[in-house]
Amino acid sequence: MEIQENISLKAYNTFGVEANARYFTEVHSTEELREVARKWRGGR
Repeated sequence: MEIQENISLKAYNTFGVEANARYFTEVHSTEELREVARKWRGGR
């Protein structure tokens, strides 16, 4: 799993509005979500 910075969210929204996420990752399971939460709670 890769945490990316400054990612366009245009492809992820219905209206194609340009917006950027400071940090972005895609998770595919609850375990991946837990892993991301643990990483970010403990500090970057």
